[in-house]
This record gives sequence, C-alpha cells and structure tokens, in this order.
Amino acid sequence: MKSQEDLAILYWKKGDLAKAESNYKIAMDKSLDFINRYFPPMSEAEKTKYWDVLRPRFQRFYNYCLEASVTNPAVAQTMYNYQIATKVFS
Repeated sequence: MKSQEDLAILYWKKGDLAKAESNYKIAMDKSLDFINRYFPPMSEAEKTKYWDVLRPRFQRFYNYCLEASVTNPAVAQTMYNYQIATKVFS
C-alpha cells in the first residue's frame, strides 16, 4: 500500500493526475479492504491504533482529490465515497 501511495504522490506532484489517480485507487482500495476485513474483530483500542496509522493516507488522498477535482470533477465523488466508508473512524 505504501509504495502505491508513494507513486501516486510522485505523479501528483509531477502533475500527472491520471497516473496519480490510478495509483491512489490501488492504495486506497487496499486500505479500505484492510479496514473492512480486519477492523470488525478488533478492540476499540486496536482500531484506534490502526486508524491513527491509516488516517494520514486518507487525508493525503483527500488533498489530492480536492486539487484534481478542478480538472476531473468525478474524483470529488470518489473522495466522498471514501469519507462515507470511513466515517465511523473519523
């Protein structure tokens, strides 16, 4: 997940928003899959600990989406979907 996000950030900063989006999609889908798969049996303390690690990734993704939505409005919907999916942890 980390390497996909790193690639996404690299492409984002280079201005290649399409490549950034495809790499972010992989990283974010894996992150959400991890949450959906492993969070339910965890204690609240464990969830908090893992969410503290994952939250910055989601925040960076949201920042990317805000910038990319200027030229690709559909990415704002993607951001909204991830916000709804992780609302319980925010």
